[in-house]
Amino acid sequence: MGLSSLAIDDKYGLRAVELVKHCPNLRYLRATLGNHFNRDNMLHQLAQHYTSGHPSRLEHLEILKMQGPLPVVAMDDLLKACAWPSGLKTLRLYRLHVPGSTIRALSTYHAKSLESLLLIDCNAISSSDLSCLVTKCSQLKCIEVCVKVNEPWLQDLVRSPWVCADLRNIRMDAIPGDTPLPESEEVVSTMSSNDDNEERIALVQRRFWSQIGALKNLKTLQLKIGL
Repeated sequence: MGLSSLAIDDKYGLRAVELVKHCPNLRYLRATLGNHFNRDNMLHQLAQHYTSGHPSRLEHLEILKMQGPLPVVAMDDLLKACAWPSGLKTLRLYRLHVPGSTIRALSTYHAKSLESLLLIDCNAISSSDLSCLVTKCSQLKCIEVCVKVNEPWLQDLVRSPWVCADLRNIRMDAIPGDTPLPESEEVVSTMSSNDDNEERIALVQRRFWSQIGALKNLKTLQLKIGL
């Protein structure tokens, strides 16, 4: 079939794989999966398909409503398989538990192609993984993520220059991590490993806003810090 776009709601995932195998020119895949053990098998089979002489033409990948953790090995293998010959431009994940290895695989295999990353109603990623994205993905134009803030997360973001100078849309929700902060803590105290070093905190903040200010094409900015 000459399909370039496929959206499928498949509880078992098997029909989705068979359809993909018959769509060599597929650019856009949107899969809604249920809570079933075959979801792991589906991602694994897709990865196998694209590494067995069938180059991936996928540019846009969406995975929705997969209850429970994302299959780490299968998802990472799929991202690796989709890197050739061109790579993903858009990755959208909805209502999933996304492991850090998936974010790192994304920045490793799709750093030169990724334009948009949206993690909607997903778990928080680490600040170091977010830093990896903005310092490696040079084509990034839109990022919508949720970040853990129980560590000095701004320091992770400012330690290297952002390569994504054409970033246009940022939405970042910063939420507490596994270790909750005392109620008396100020938001700013999460930004440094030394809460008493006000000068260091101010320097990190200034550098962060300087990097934001350097994004000349930025259209929308939404930062939400909730403790």
